Amino acid sequence: MTLLSDPAELRGEVELHRRLAGLYRTLTSGHLSETLLAEVVAAAGDALDCKRSAIVARDERGRWHWQMVSGRKVSAGPLEPEVIGTAEAACLRGTPVALDERARKLAAEGLLRGLPASVVTLPLPQDDGTAACLVLFYDAPHGYAPAEIDLAKQVAAGVGACLANLRLLEGQRTIATTLQHSLLRPLPRVSGLELGRASRAAGHPALLGGDFSDVLVLDESHVGLLIGDVNGRGIEAAAFTGTVRSALAAFFLIDPSPAFVLSKTNELLLRREGGERYVTALLCTLDLDSGELSCASAGHPAPLLVGQSRCHFVEVPFGLPLGLHRGTYGGSQATLDSGEGLVLFTDGVSEARRGTQLLGEEGVLATVKALRGCHPQLIAEALLAAAVAFAASPQDDLEVLAVRLMEQLNQSVA
Repeated sequence: MTLLSDPAELRGEVELHRRLAGLYRTLTSGHLSETLLAEVVAAAGDALDCKRSAIVARDERGRWHWQMVSGRKVSAGPLEPEVIGTAEAACLRGTPVALDERARKLAAEGLLRGLPASVVTLPLPQDDGTAACLVLFYDAPHGYAPAEIDLAKQVAAGVGACLANLRLLEGQRTIATTLQHSLLRPLPRVSGLELGRASRAAGHPALLGGDFSDVLVLDESHVGLLIGDVNGRGIEAAAFTGTVRSALAAFFLIDPSPAFVLSKTNELLLRREGGERYVTALLCTLDLDSGELSCASAGHPAPLLVGQSRCHFVEVPFGLPLGLHRGTYGGSQATLDSGEGLVLFTDGVSEARRGTQLLGEEGVLATVKALRGCHPQLIAEALLAAAVAFAASPQDDLEVLAVRLMEQLNQSVA
């Protein structure tokens, strides 16, 4: 790397700091994502005044590959030997490495075609031991003044931190998603009852949370319906979801009263040490023979009763979310006629936001009203799609559970 000492050729300190400030603004402009990383790589190229900027990374087999080029994700593509050589040298030394036009003329002519006149490679520090570099391409031989070398190192540190944090978030997302999928039990087959469920994780990996729903076969003529939303995001929220679901299911088998199940689950959660998690939940017990319905809520939206001649929310006494404070839970009763059903949903659906507007209970009611007579699976998918369309990019998990008594009652659980 050529160091320039002629003051006339040095960029002013003000200009260098201005470019660095532009990069930092991009780094802090939003949630970490591949989109932000692409913007950071492009901003790094602007700060260092190069034609193209890229990230190259070495995989577990020791092979180097492109990861991001000029703000675009690159899934595959071989690297030129010169780029690999400078990347290996930069990672080994821990300092920038340049390959300028004079040095390249010493290499075989066939390896140089299509490459720019100057390539500068900056190692990106990664805490997990992986190797990655920021590569800058120039059309003309490029000399770096000491001040610009310092700027390049600061740029590399910023890009490296962004890449490392993104990898960490992707790892957390993988674990959280695996946990959530392991908790997604298939709906049972219940004679006399049609079932449907639709769910969608939040738009951003860091927003993965703990929405869940389930249908429990209690005996030959009763089923338990439950839906809930664990507060918080990430791995801990997904793991806590499993604890809550297991507790609810266990207490349902002791006493099918929704108010009893909520009270006992709340007591259990309050006993845990250092508990900062809480959960909203709605529980219902449905008698398949008579259509009698019992409901209880722990801070959760009420269910929607839907039939050909009526469509309205069931009035359910409000109870505190589980895991916050000691309290009691009241229940309510209703009766479903043959062919009628219920729609349960998490607050991510009713609180889907467009600017300052919410989809709200009115939007949920209007959507379901237009679908009366449809299969519960279609209702669940359509309501979820309506929430997604309203919010464009929902910032909360979405869960919908829909059930309907078939025309013939007095059927038993399969």
